[in-house]
Amino acid sequence: MEVKKVWMSPDTGKKSHYALGHLGGIVGILALAMLLVCGGTVLSFSLGGSRELFLLVLCLGVVFLVLGLAACVGRNATKNTTVFFLTDSDQLFVMDARRFAYHGRNLLDYISGTVQTQQFLRQMAQRPFVPVGADEVLKVEKVKENRSHYAIVCQARRPGRRTVKRTFFLVKGLED
Repeated sequence: MEVKKVWMSPDTGKKSHYALGHLGGIVGILALAMLLVCGGTVLSFSLGGSRELFLLVLCLGVVFLVLGLAACVGRNATKNTTVFFLTDSDQLFVMDARRFAYHGRNLLDYISGTVQTQQFLRQMAQRPFVPVGADEVLKVEKVKENRSHYAIVCQARRPGRRTVKRTFFLVKGLED
């Protein structure tokens, strides 16, 4: 199948820095959490009142902040690794590039998988092709516009599998 058109995040283009951005986001969240907990603990010693209550509120606040930031990093990763393809026969395919890398069972495997994903995205930007495991979009059921992207609910099918309802994310600002 020849690819007629490819839609991918502008951040992903030919000089994809997906690995640096994704891993940097994770490390940044961890550093911020540690800084807030350590700083808050030191601050609790200088404040009067119930130290236990202050530390409980601090820990709960940090947990909710970390969960919110992790959701943002995950959403950004999804937007940057989702690629849509239109073939010469007017079939629409979509794939999440993270599926084509092994993210393993430990930290080093995860880092290696993230770097492999970045390399795959760079290759895809230079010489687009429809990977064997890409989902074929059969029918779009709903498109929801968000601030930075569209959430597309559709009927999709992987080769040799049944049709399922899937949600994909399309970054705003793509040409055509």
